[in-house]
Amino acid sequence: MQRTLLTSLAVVASSSMLAHAQESLPAVLDAPPIEAAPTEPAMTPYDATLAIGYAHLFDASFGAGTTGSVSENRSYATYAIEEAGADTTKFGISFNYSGTWYDFEGSSPLDPTPGATPWGAVTSLLVSPSMNVKCDAHWNAFARVFVGFSGENAADVWDSATGGGAVGASYSFNKDFTLGLGVLASSQIEDNILVIPLLIVDWEIYDDLRLTNVAGPAAYPTGNGVELAWRMNASFELAFGGRWEIDRFRLDDDASNPDGVGQDEGLPLWVRGTWHINDSVRLDLLGGVRVGSEFHLYDQDGNGLTSTDVDAQPFLGVFLSTVF
Repeated sequence: MQRTLLTSLAVVASSSMLAHAQESLPAVLDAPPIEAAPTEPAMTPYDATLAIGYAHLFDASFGAGTTGSVSENRSYATYAIEEAGADTTKFGISFNYSGTWYDFEGSSPLDPTPGATPWGAVTSLLVSPSMNVKCDAHWNAFARVFVGFSGENAADVWDSATGGGAVGASYSFNKDFTLGLGVLASSQIEDNILVIPLLIVDWEIYDDLRLTNVAGPAAYPTGNGVELAWRMNASFELAFGGRWEIDRFRLDDDASNPDGVGQDEGLPLWVRGTWHINDSVRLDLLGGVRVGSEFHLYDQDGNGLTSTDVDAQPFLGVFLSTVF
């Protein structure tokens, strides 16, 4: 599912504030001018994040005995809002988009018929309301629900829908170490409900060296993975990380496998370089390799038809996000 479920998800939002202007009155005779009383700056009611990204996965061959290969172009967008300034409970909502364009070359075990590719462009949308509760100085709890749609362009929307939720809690032992656990449950397209544990970790091992899964780009969430991040200075960060991801989607209703199901899973490992342009804007560059990849093809009832391994697949990505 995201950032997958094993893919994780990323978050976005926007906020606005009302500005007021004042005009000073002219002086009356020789009276001194009237000075306006000082005012405190207005507080925006929401924190907002807007993030976009793009990644290219280079050609990789299928398993032994095949002559085909596949490459992928992926785009990401996240928009989320969360209440700002609340002492205990914060509500928010995120909207997440991802699009993947597959380019199959040659033949593979997935080909439904000679000369036909298993699938083409896949679009995924996810909407997720959330709640975070600060219980005390150490404990924090969270809950969220989500509904998503994932399929090829001509796939039936409702047959492409999934839904679920997640709950969990974290404990801050001190300002340098937070650890938490949770559980996520989600329906799957023509498959059993998926239940997975969630790990929350944010540990500053040494000054400027963190083990974390909360520091990745908003549009490429690493919540179901982990990174070792080194803050080189106030503006630059270097990180090494990985996560398991799985994308399951509905196929076109007019394809050679009408209303079938496709699945793409693997383990991306990356190096991330981040430039904090200012307090609100960051630019991330990712480079790495995706290993352990598998493609699966199912019929419209979820019965397995065929599958294939995919060789190690290098990738490059760029992500831009702003908080306002």
